[in-house]
Amino acid sequence: CLGKWMVSENPAGLKLPQPNLFLPTDFQLLSETGVAPNASVPSLILEEEGLSLHYLLDSEFPIPKAAVFALLQSGELYWSPRNVAMGILLVELLRDSLTEYVYDAEQAGFKFALDSHASGLQLTLSGFSDKLIDLLLAILQKIRTAEFQVDRFLSLRDLVRRDSLNFFLEQPYQLAMYEYILLVEVPRWHMRRIADEVADIELNDVVRFSQRFFSRLHVEVLVHGNLSPEGAHLVGKSLRTVLQYQALDRSEKFVRRIVQIPTHAQGFTLVRENTNPDNSNSAIYLSFQLGVLTLEETISLEILAKILEKRFFQSLRTEQQLGYVVASSASHNMNVSSLAFVIQSAVHLPSYLDARIEEYLMSFRNELEELAEEEFAGYVWALKAVKLEKDKFLFQKTSRLWAEVVKQRFLFDKRDLEARILDGDLMELRHAVVRMYEERISSQGSSRRKVAVHMSKSRETLDHPFHEIGDAVDFQRRQSLYTAQYYTPYLSDRLP
Repeated sequence: CLGKWMVSENPAGLKLPQPNLFLPTDFQLLSETGVAPNASVPSLILEEEGLSLHYLLDSEFPIPKAAVFALLQSGELYWSPRNVAMGILLVELLRDSLTEYVYDAEQAGFKFALDSHASGLQLTLSGFSDKLIDLLLAILQKIRTAEFQVDRFLSLRDLVRRDSLNFFLEQPYQLAMYEYILLVEVPRWHMRRIADEVADIELNDVVRFSQRFFSRLHVEVLVHGNLSPEGAHLVGKSLRTVLQYQALDRSEKFVRRIVQIPTHAQGFTLVRENTNPDNSNSAIYLSFQLGVLTLEETISLEILAKILEKRFFQSLRTEQQLGYVVASSASHNMNVSSLAFVIQSAVHLPSYLDARIEEYLMSFRNELEELAEEEFAGYVWALKAVKLEKDKFLFQKTSRLWAEVVKQRFLFDKRDLEARILDGDLMELRHAVVRMYEERISSQGSSRRKVAVHMSKSRETLDHPFHEIGDAVDFQRRQSLYTAQYYTPYLSDRLP
């Protein structure tokens, strides 16, 4: 038997896998060779029509790895709900066609992602620097020449359609948050309109959309890690030569802006019905819009949010037992900051929850005044510790730097600047927090911009003092918009 086995032919179809072309062989650390000056933040090493290339040779993490983040910006993607739907389908088809490359890359320690962004498509690639550019070239070639099968398209279209409709089965507080986003962001297409468009899109529609999308682009790129400046330039060159696009004019770039909520003592209320037939809970999303803040004002907001967080939960969840979901937090959207409060209840209507939030905020003024100096200092020190916390791995650092590029702020050292503000005089910090509360949160505040979304099973009839928004689109059109500000200003002369 052994002899027969030794002389037998290989069974049909049994063979060794092809060599993995993405396995690295060079593990040299470039930070030790002096190929680029030591720097702590990225620099713009190439700026030309259609391409902005940011680069940082990393010396913090002694590993032979790197990351490339690229945003392929186009005026096509968010032009209409139909274009958004075709963009989602295009991403799904491209992911599907890249499965072979991604599998080998993952086996070699790489991570890859392709996502739809409001202004275009975002490509993320990280792993061993030795084969990173080879993998990038392979992916770009596949994206450029991809051919899609009708059966796969139909399957993916059905999946996207179901996912879009399932969105409206989320929890009421999540739907309330979504309605708030629809109200304040311009433009922002409703998910239901996008879902309706998906059903009518054919494969040829997506192919034509893909051709239009890739014909005119502006690509924003960050190269970070164990790559030389020459390697970074090769990344930029690969994007230009493989994708073969014309430069997108600045006037064609997608810009989203935030509606400025008018100052009003009682604020504004948007009433919506819960679309989930299996969930009878009510919810409220109440937000105080604070505007475009300086770094110093942002620190005041974050301290205020930290003080409120546990106290708000303790009062409205533990003591009053208004609902299982009770939370407050600071948020930043397109550089416009807000302080938001969320409650979901199985017992009370949103108008009652709204009144309880207002009642608590009135009493919070005394809590803020009576806060012991040691306790306030504890909040400041805890926030400073968060700001000074080191990134735990390379990809986390790249993601943080990339956020500054996408937001077009380029405050790569923002955490250090904020930590310096927190080193300031505690009494001045406390006065700034109280001033923010009194001017922008208190019912007597001169700069109070409040808007609340009431979500319930059946439409709630509002009485005084609620100022209801009848038509959300009409409300948007009658308001001012915050400027498309690409950076967060701060008072540098007051920094220590």
